[in-house]
Amino acid sequence: MSDTNGEIKKKDMKDVFEAVENIKCNIRKSLKFIQEFLSEPMCGRCLPCSLGSYEAEVRLNRIAAGIAGQGDADAVRRIAEQMLEGSMCKKGKDTARFLLDALKTDSFSEHLAGKCHERECPSFITYRIIPEKCVICGLCQDACRYNAITGEKKV
Repeated sequence: MSDTNGEIKKKDMKDVFEAVENIKCNIRKSLKFIQEFLSEPMCGRCLPCSLGSYEAEVRLNRIAAGIAGQGDADAVRRIAEQMLEGSMCKKGKDTARFLLDALKTDSFSEHLAGKCHERECPSFITYRIIPEKCVICGLCQDACRYNAITGEKKV
């Protein structure tokens, strides 16, 4: 971010909260929150933030990708609790509170079970063509932003 003079402007927590407000999935929201937190230099006064936030990002990526286990969710909880207790700044404590609040929702257990009810995690979305209803027009192929549909249009 830069201001009108071209100088780099430091993000505050309001900017971080705004960056995640339109995301519905609590896992993706938590991941974006951590990424926004990590996008700025850290004060370096405490280890829970500097070490824990990077590990939390790794664990949240695993959960969003559908390759995580309960140990990953437990690690995010442990990291957030340690950040809340050991962080020396408001930014670290706010990030920890955000993660702990997200952990109270059903999103973590749902993702560990292979579901994203908000349908925002690509790893949990499956597209299927129902052969009986397909007229081979190719519209689904044109609409699929993941290029997951192959084949030729019916002439």
